[in-house]
Amino acid sequence: MSTPNAFLILFSILVALALVVLVFVFRWEPAAIVFWRNVTFALAAALIIVPLLLPASVRWGNEASIFKAAMLVLLLAVSIKTLILVVRNWAVLTPAQKTAGYIAVAPLGLGVLGVLFFFGIVWLYSAGKG
Repeated sequence: MSTPNAFLILFSILVALALVVLVFVFRWEPAAIVFWRNVTFALAAALIIVPLLLPASVRWGNEASIFKAAMLVLLLAVSIKTLILVVRNWAVLTPAQKTAGYIAVAPLGLGVLGVLFFFGIVWLYSAGKG
């Protein structure tokens, strides 16, 4: 790996960490739930588009890259923040804000289901051994 590619990867990791910190610092009011839903949509679109634009030297393979991992971590942070906002302010949310909250928390739910599926498969294949 060349030095510019290594610095690009390091810079992207630092930017992702800074963005995760900023997610948890700003916009904690219930009205921001719609904003975080829009951020969720933008990150989902970026997960599809950005890997196609990356040079082959910074990709791990056809589907994986450090940029995709950083965006997934950022998407996880946004989903956790939205979950906290929805739970803390459930009584005062409008139906539109509740729907936006459900949409923004959906990636977190899908991630949990994916992890449960993974551990279920591991359990099924390791049950007969030992």
